[in-house]
Amino acid sequence: MDIIIEGYLKRFVEEFDLDESEKETNFEKFCHYAILKNELSYLDDNDLDQIGVGKNKGIDGICFSIDGNIVKSIQEIEDLKAAKKTFDATLHFFQSKTSSKFEDSEIANFCDTVIDFLSERPQYPLTPESREYHNIFLEILKLLSYLKVFNCKLYYCSTGAWSNTTTCATTIEIKKNLLKSTSYFKDDKGDSVEFVPVDNERLRKLYDKANQPFNVEFTFSHKIALNDISNVKESYIGILPFSEYKKIIIDKDTDKLKPLFYDNVRDFLGVDEEVNDKIKKQYKINSLIYFSY
Repeated sequence: MDIIIEGYLKRFVEEFDLDESEKETNFEKFCHYAILKNELSYLDDNDLDQIGVGKNKGIDGICFSIDGNIVKSIQEIEDLKAAKKTFDATLHFFQSKTSSKFEDSEIANFCDTVIDFLSERPQYPLTPESREYHNIFLEILKLLSYLKVFNCKLYYCSTGAWSNTTTCATTIEIKKNLLKSTSYFKDDKGDSVEFVPVDNERLRKLYDKANQPFNVEFTFSHKIALNDISNVKESYIGILPFSEYKKIIIDKDTDKLKPLFYDNVRDFLGVDEEVNDKIKKQYKINSLIYFSY
């Protein structure tokens, strides 16, 4: 592991208050965080403990997501079944190595273990954590007719540099075709099975992006300024064309919805939540200057 990734990992360990002596496990969590923070609509800090699957052969992390949110139990699948609606699902697999090079044999082992996991009765032993995920997988298969999209993504992380010219790339294509042949996965918009080699540079970029504050530029031309409001510097109301609104809600790199509203969950929290309670009081005392209508 080079000095730069060492620095990134040190920051991650400090921010999440992890045990510094568990270097391998910390690096796995670091990789899971950097990737899933960019993939999912929302990732809670506690979710990282759910993704690791212990000393499972060939796989160190598994994550199911449905409509961008992590699914952690069979009960959640049952709830989806009761909702009787269609949804998008993704099955994420992780293998992280502190080695400074991508090993063809390790990549093949990772893929073979995933292929075995996707069978109804895996031959390789599963840890208790992997067994739970396998049970969730079997339940999802029963709901395949409800799935608009079911993707499989494999992430192999290394502190080395990736090259498409090595035999590793050939191995990946061979294993991808085997995964596709299971016929479990479907996506009308593109490849339903994706293998992502995450090298030193890509890992740093993913982590940097995961920790950036939400910031976007868009053109807001059709607007009028609202009346002066105490303690409010500027306020406007207007019409935003979808081409500009899309810049706010869609990540241009991943073409996925941004986790914009997870820090503004007033509807979910209800009227008893402090912020909502203050809004309610302002409305009741007729302070309508704070409400544009």
